[in-house]
Parts: sequence; structure tokens; C-alpha cells
Amino acid sequence: MLRAVLAAAGKQLHAELEPLDADVRAAIARVAAQPIADRKAVMHWYWLRGYVGADYRVEGVAAAELLGAPLPVDHLDIALADEPAAFATLVCPPSEFWARLSVRRHTWSFGYPRLRLGADDREIAKAVAGLRDVLRDECPDGTFWMANAGCRARVRLVPPDEVGSYVEVATPEGVVRVAPLHEIESTDPRVTRVLRVLREDATTARPGERSG
Repeated sequence: MLRAVLAAAGKQLHAELEPLDADVRAAIARVAAQPIADRKAVMHWYWLRGYVGADYRVEGVAAAELLGAPLPVDHLDIALADEPAAFATLVCPPSEFWARLSVRRHTWSFGYPRLRLGADDREIAKAVAGLRDVLRDECPDGTFWMANAGCRARVRLVPPDEVGSYVEVATPEGVVRVAPLHEIESTDPRVTRVLRVLREDATTARPGERSG
């Protein structure tokens, strides 16, 4: 029946076999051929890096994109060590602008202690303590959103040892710490498929190594 309908319209079906996951591998190859600066995660990192403490790692889809996955990215997921030093760059960033913090992505930002460049250690310690109090009240689950210049990150406060496992990705905006490929997970079947192919190819490229 379908063939007759198509024939009446001057059309026909044509099926062509291709290797499994060939479309994903072709997309991965296109990403690899482009400058890493073109990846959306790099743009978000450029505008937010000044607010991120030294002990962190980028996770989720953004981490996968930085590692070469052809996936859409509209924010970063950052695991940040929950320790005083991690908050110093938020209360006293290396620029004249402060990040906007909010409980959820599209809610109003909340206030927190802010200092100008040149603040001394005592002032910074006091502001950091104040910020931690604010986060404890506003974000009891330890998760908040950070924004600047239209770029966003969902920040998750974690024990310091949780960010100890990472790989470094060199970008024009400096080295970015990202979660290892075998630790990146997703509930989205499309993302899961891309991650699986990336892991398979990584194993093939490095015989004898485990991809996780």
C-alpha cells in the first residue's frame, strides 16, 4: 500500500545500511576538527572562571563536550570543594564585577557579602563566613546557580576529595579540570549513546587501558 501511494506521488523508498553509530562518530569527528574555542562550554568557562575556586571540576554534559562530545551545552555543571578557600573568589573576584547567585536558574539573584579588590585577609574571611551562612539559608541542598554575562553554571558544593579525580583540558582560556569520561553519566538516552561511543573509541585508541 505504501509503495503504491509513493509511486503515485512519483516517489520511492531507499534504504541504505551503515555501520552502527556511524552518525555519532561522524559528529565526533566534526567536533575534533573544529577549534576547541568554538565549544560552548569554553565560552561559559571564560565568563565564569574568575569566580571558581581552585578546587573544582566541570561535570555532566559540559565536561563531555570539552572532551569532544557533540552535545548541546547551555550551562556548566561545576562541583566545588566546600571549604573557605573556594568562596574567596566569589566574595572578592579578580575583577570589578561580581557573579549573580540564585537558588534556581531563572529566579531572582540573592544578596551576599562582596568586597573590592585589595581587601585584606580578615575582611575576606569575614565575607566568606557570611556567604556560607547565606548559602546555608538559601540553598540547604548545597546547590546554587552562578551567572555572568549571560553564561551560567549550576554549582554543587561537595567534600574536597570528590573533586580530586579529574583530567585537564587545555583551552584558549586556560586549563579546565573536567570529570574523567568514565565518571560522566546522564539519564538522557541520546547523551548516553554519545558517551558510550566516546568511551569505545577511547579504549580502541589506547589498547590495554580501561575506559571505565
